[in-house]
Amino acid sequence: MTFPTNAPVSPPNLNWAFPESTSLLLDNGLRVVMLQKSRLPMVQARLMIPGGRRQEAAGVKPGVTGLAMRCARYGTRDYSSSELALALDSLGTQVSCGASLDALSYSMQCLSENLVESLALFAQVVRFPLYNPSEVAREKTKLAAAKRQAAGSPTGTSGLWMGRLLYGNHPYGSPTASPDEIQDISADDLKRYHSESVRPSGAVLVLVGDFERDRVRHLLSAPFGDWSGEAPTCTEPDESTGPVGQSIMLLDRKASKQAHVLLGLSAVHRGHSDHLSLSCLNHIFGGGASGRLFKDLRETRSLTYGCSSSLDSGAWGGDLVAGMSCSTPNTEEAVSALLDQMQRICEAPVSQEELDACIRYKVGAWPKAGSTLGGLSSLLMTQELHKLPPSVWHEYPESLRKMSVAKLKTCAEKHLSYENHSLILVGDGEALVPILQQLGHYTVIPVDERPPRMG
Repeated sequence: MTFPTNAPVSPPNLNWAFPESTSLLLDNGLRVVMLQKSRLPMVQARLMIPGGRRQEAAGVKPGVTGLAMRCARYGTRDYSSSELALALDSLGTQVSCGASLDALSYSMQCLSENLVESLALFAQVVRFPLYNPSEVAREKTKLAAAKRQAAGSPTGTSGLWMGRLLYGNHPYGSPTASPDEIQDISADDLKRYHSESVRPSGAVLVLVGDFERDRVRHLLSAPFGDWSGEAPTCTEPDESTGPVGQSIMLLDRKASKQAHVLLGLSAVHRGHSDHLSLSCLNHIFGGGASGRLFKDLRETRSLTYGCSSSLDSGAWGGDLVAGMSCSTPNTEEAVSALLDQMQRICEAPVSQEELDACIRYKVGAWPKAGSTLGGLSSLLMTQELHKLPPSVWHEYPESLRKMSVAKLKTCAEKHLSYENHSLILVGDGEALVPILQQLGHYTVIPVDERPPRMG
């Protein structure tokens, strides 16, 4: 048996057309987006209410948003926690709740034949959560314990500080709730928050799957028709007071044998016209094993087991952050290499070969994004939350194919400022301070210290 010596022939471009969706507006202000897919006898529903954790920077008690979503499934006005779980299980229906920086989210997946009964239970979770004090106390204890555990890892505290360095007093720079703040939340706090924030006007409900589009208004009239109210609006803040010049911080983790490194830049919000270009730059920079970071720091220099970057963009801002862990003796070379690669992606154009590989990967992976009902509903919800153009997913593959080296260079020069980067090291201060002394002014704080909450 012999192995081939030539690369396989690239397959032709396989175009996947994003299916058409329609929408309607209920009398109570709830916008409903519908996409029919009858391949499977299932329906996915996602409800998004703008707000989320960013509200905590505008007066909402820290931790309330996440805990309210965490406890929403444990009992409603008409069902105890065990009764609700049994009712959902008997229908084969799944319901989950969560909170991101920009929104509260509720999701449901059910069999088409059980859609009416499932929507009734889904509406109970959304509109009438019980917030039983005993259930809330249990979830508080679990969440506080998880936060204490996360705070003991290098990535836990460093992520909080990177948010503060990149966003300053902006809501995105506000730290998540501490264990003590979580324990200070009461069931009454959750009830108050829910009554003030979970309202239909301004919210979006996405329905994807096997259902009759003409009957949707009728289907929703019983569970959601008498739901009323307008969710409080969050006034968009001024631009983030992020880093001006170089910001360097050492989180002293005494006697640590390894160092954790984070390097971040300010980027753009999700709805920005240059977001797709920045996502390509991020893929070439540190998007997995094909990225420059992995090839240089892992494959060529063997400084770390893995090094990658991520582009995280919300409704009001975004950031590009690279991270890695390495042994303490390798930290100086690893930091230098990481800084060099960051400067390179900011200031030097990518090669045509790198861009072609990026486009092939993204276009080839695109159909997978919509291969499930959850994937389709997620794409539609992203479009709604960030007010993306109606044609964004229809034009996505062609937009990628039109990307050019010159366009990426212009995008990097416009949005990625290497001079204003933020660098955080977590490790043994005694060993790492000499490295930072070569880089410029730096701040040293204990690894267990959290960023202060801005008043």
